[in-house]
Amino acid sequence: MTFIKRFSLVIAPAAVFLIVAATLPVLSQECTEVPGTRYNVPYIDRMLGEANGFLGGCSAGNSNCREADKRLEEADVAIIQILTECTSTGNCLRGGINTISNRAGRLADLSRRLVRQSGMRRTYDTTLVTVNSWMNTRRCPVDRCRQYANTAVSHNQENIKRKCGFTGTRWTSDYKGHYDWCFTAPQNLADSETQARANELQQCASRPNHGPRCQQYASTAVSQNQENLRRNCGFTGGRWTNEYQGHYNWCLAVQQSVADAETNARANDLRQCQSKSRSCPGPGMTIIHKLVNPPPYTGYSVICRDGSGKLWMQGANAAPITSIVKGKQNSQTGCYDGSKVVISSRTIEGRLCKP
Repeated sequence: MTFIKRFSLVIAPAAVFLIVAATLPVLSQECTEVPGTRYNVPYIDRMLGEANGFLGGCSAGNSNCREADKRLEEADVAIIQILTECTSTGNCLRGGINTISNRAGRLADLSRRLVRQSGMRRTYDTTLVTVNSWMNTRRCPVDRCRQYANTAVSHNQENIKRKCGFTGTRWTSDYKGHYDWCFTAPQNLADSETQARANELQQCASRPNHGPRCQQYASTAVSQNQENLRRNCGFTGGRWTNEYQGHYNWCLAVQQSVADAETNARANDLRQCQSKSRSCPGPGMTIIHKLVNPPPYTGYSVICRDGSGKLWMQGANAAPITSIVKGKQNSQTGCYDGSKVVISSRTIEGRLCKP
């Protein structure tokens, strides 16, 4: 068996004293191990049990006494390691330490017995004093942070349900993120954060119900941007995206007249793009095809041939055509359904017809 040397742990509680069991604080979880190591209560019990066995044959510093001392030293290290783990976040306890206090008491009793039988001077009474001196230490803010994190998640669920549109780190359903933040924050700061969320939810509740109109707004905005892309209009920026939630959240924050103006602005841009797309981009060009947009889109773009035979597609800007893949010809219309026009930036699908 490999043992480690006992080390000194510097712990500075407010006072060193023994606590009567009846006055111990009630903590919901006991500190009984250092995760990922051998240091846990069953290991301590095994060391104390083996030490007790060796003490049965210990006298005048013989080998049994030395073996007992090794086990007691290892139990002592394990107890101190568990206490260190339990208090590693600062001058507070992550859980109860009644269990390791009990083991520290047994360690002290066995060490005093070893002194009597062997004449050794070393005892482990100081470990018992160290553990007991922490018995009245305040509990780390686990319970309040659980409550804080639960409330924060609940607030965000209400934010989502009401479609308030609040975002950012304050507004997430990440329980662990809220809990970890609370653990490092003073209670008054955590309380102010909870109150801030509650205030914002109250403001959201006092708004008119903009959900249906903003759903329509966002759907229209996405549809308009898809038409922008199909026609190669080249419009960009926050107005021209396929992010439904972004459009929806923006709508919630503005008056209906402002949202309507934005929808109309996109429609006007698309009309201008459409008018350009129905003429060739330069002189001396001839329209040879028109690419009709598939449902639910309307309109078409023209395909032109210049004097050198090069093909062009007109949108907001003229784009040279890499290739045209004709689809199946419709016997009634003469158009090629499901055709593809390939330009440098993307492939545009539609019905290829005569001009």
